[in-house]
Amino acid sequence: MSDVVSDGTPLSGGRDLEVHVNAVGAVMGGAARHLGPFLTALAERRPRWELVAWVSQDIDELIVPSGVQVRTVPRVGPARRVWWESVTLPRVLRAEGADVLVNLTNSGPLRRSVPSVLYQRNPIWFDPTWVRRHGPGRFRFEAALRRWLAYAQMRVACAVVVPSRAMATYLGSWRGMTPEVRSRLVAVPHAVDPVEFPFAERAWPPAQPLRLLSVSHGAPHKNQELLPALLRVLADRGVDATLDLTVAPQDAPAYVERVRRLAVACGVEDRFRLLGRVREVRDLYATADLMVLPSFTESFGFPVVEAMASGLPVVASAIGSSIELLGDHGWFFPPDDLQAAADAVMAALATPPGRMAASLEAASGVARGLSWRANADALAGIIERCAAGRRTPRASRR
Repeated sequence: MSDVVSDGTPLSGGRDLEVHVNAVGAVMGGAARHLGPFLTALAERRPRWELVAWVSQDIDELIVPSGVQVRTVPRVGPARRVWWESVTLPRVLRAEGADVLVNLTNSGPLRRSVPSVLYQRNPIWFDPTWVRRHGPGRFRFEAALRRWLAYAQMRVACAVVVPSRAMATYLGSWRGMTPEVRSRLVAVPHAVDPVEFPFAERAWPPAQPLRLLSVSHGAPHKNQELLPALLRVLADRGVDATLDLTVAPQDAPAYVERVRRLAVACGVEDRFRLLGRVREVRDLYATADLMVLPSFTESFGFPVVEAMASGLPVVASAIGSSIELLGDHGWFFPPDDLQAAADAVMAALATPPGRMAASLEAASGVARGLSWRANADALAGIIERCAAGRRTPRASRR
């Protein structure tokens, strides 16, 4: 696996290419919210390219430069999506003379009509710890099928892009990761917009009630079921706290209702707010005191870098991607340990003001190094190598 970085040097613009971006799976969460900044940066870094973005008609609001063509398709299930990506879309690409197809959301064609770049950033089928949490049954069977399909798509792609070394480790945990596929694997971190998420100094320790925030869409692997109980434990320890959670019933109706009922059962429903989908989350980061991210698994974690850029302390589950991003600037707990989660919050609150200020400033600097320009530069280089008929070269792991 190779890591791709950019020093931000302006690019010459490269040769003219027609690049199609398959983002039909980007409907909600970070995938949808950051599609616009990604396309904007790529268009700025390669102004001579013709960019065509394929998106779901159900996507949250999408803002792209005027030069980017946007084509919408009906939202479909996994089986129909494979057919569309492997049969319907290739016909269009051949007819239009496309040079490269970039598949942003974990799925791509099963046969090559044009060179294909495939992102893999959905960890739930690959993280062995998450898969093992489910006993033998439907989920494990579906996960095995999804992995088989994903590795088949990876063998077709000229490059496989992951957003973190943690995600690369997940992919390498299964037999489908052959030396041939591994040679195509490249780590390109996602990014944060420093203008959209400006750093803000905050008083520490914060006054009570403590304002906790958790930004993510509703899904079992996000482990939001821990949060009502966390509020209850903190109250029992004498910490008056509220918690805002950006989930909506349409994310996963049964699951979100279960989280709501847990808040009632824990007696914290008056302090536990389900905000629904919030596209503009900057104000949430600015007014919160502490971010809590209890996920069982993530491939990257957009809320982590957004909080870091904003100067918001982060308490997170001790999973690979969060540790990779936060390093020494976060407070961690095992995702299935409620008391340890409360301990981590208490440890953050007990951090001396000077040490907290220095840590938040350093974390913001790390986040700001993950720019969309650097991301676009890295991906542009991969696309150009694929268009030239060369596979991404193997490089030693750092």
